[in-house]
Amino acid sequence: MRAPDLMHSEWRCDRCGPVVPLHLPGAINAEVMAGAVSEVARHQQRVPMWSLWPLPLGWTVTGVGWAADERSGVRACAVAGSGPSPLTGGPADLL
Repeated sequence: MRAPDLMHSEWRCDRCGPVVPLHLPGAINAEVMAGAVSEVARHQQRVPMWSLWPLPLGWTVTGVGWAADERSGVRACAVAGSGPSPLTGGPADLL
């Protein structure tokens, strides 16, 4: 992925053309989640960031990411969670 430069005003992929960069924090904690929510709100986008809340017993947030740049704002976001399946008791993931 290439950053904007003098010849191109958007982020771009040599294969795909113009793209929006994906932002993935290195760790997940309350401050990172608050930062992700404020990043979406800062761009005044109507992109929902849905998550189970309160989290069911044994569940945890395992990831968060958003696609955004300064020019077009936030285009998409995702929240991942893991915990015990309510039906089988085995592991389950939610994205």
